[in-house]
Amino acid sequence: MFDHPNADVIHRHVATRYECDAEEFTKPGVHLEVWYHSDRRLMLTFQHDDYLLIKTSEDLADRIQSWIDERNEESVSFGELADHFAPGRSLGAPTERVLYLHPDRFRSQPAPDVRRLTLDDGHALTDLHRACPMLDQRMANINIDHPAVFGKFTNDELIAVASFIESDFDAIADIGVLVHPDHRRQGNGQAVVSALAEHGLNNNRIVQYWRLDYNSGSANIADRLGFTEYGRQTMLRCEV
Repeated sequence: MFDHPNADVIHRHVATRYECDAEEFTKPGVHLEVWYHSDRRLMLTFQHDDYLLIKTSEDLADRIQSWIDERNEESVSFGELADHFAPGRSLGAPTERVLYLHPDRFRSQPAPDVRRLTLDDGHALTDLHRACPMLDQRMANINIDHPAVFGKFTNDELIAVASFIESDFDAIADIGVLVHPDHRRQGNGQAVVSALAEHGLNNNRIVQYWRLDYNSGSANIADRLGFTEYGRQTMLRCEV
């Protein structure tokens, strides 16, 4: 069961993202919504505890609702849904997990040569962006003018950076992280995320972290610093 002192704010934040009623996230069961997407076979799911949100096309929504009604059960798991409507789990996108940092469970990992960046560090950040694959840059979504940006330097070269991405909820501090390809799996991402998370907690922010299932480095950062999973988003391309 998800436990956080600001759970009510988090429920509202996630509900806003999925255009749902926040109260739905506090009770078990399946919530089905029609989703107008160009790919009518695509199903977006979000799981939180025993709650499962399904957003899909009108035709698929009718089929899914009939299947749920026929089962006459209180809840349906994601695995059952995927096995029935998307055998083999054909994904439209990788599974993403959203995690939050409980203030009392934060395990700080201080490191040397980590500091908050200023606008004067813009050129160093540009050099780091250029050294990284375009997909990594887009996923990290880091800009020098973000509300807070922390970087780690080696021989005056910026090798890792983490920033708070702008959020519609002022209380939510969403973390993005980018590490130079030559300096990965050396604790550098953990160092900048730790510094940024500590800054957020000291300023009464709710620290949020999205990660992709296949990104083991990102998972290790979250685990070592004490993040707790709130839920997971998966795209499924259904059989018609």
